[in-house]
Amino acid sequence: MGRAPEVKTLRRKLGELVAYRRGAALQGALAAAHAATGSPGHAPTASTTVDT
Repeated sequence: MGRAPEVKTLRRKLGELVAYRRGAALQGALAAAHAATGSPGHAPTASTTVDT
């Protein structure tokens, strides 16, 4: 199964931003936007951290 063209675009742009050390900022912004808008038909986003 192939990936959607949008995934290739995101990977390419992320690669370009990594060269400018901005990749983490993009990933954080994408995660925040996803968490804020949710996904239709899915439960809200949650995360858990476990210290060992």
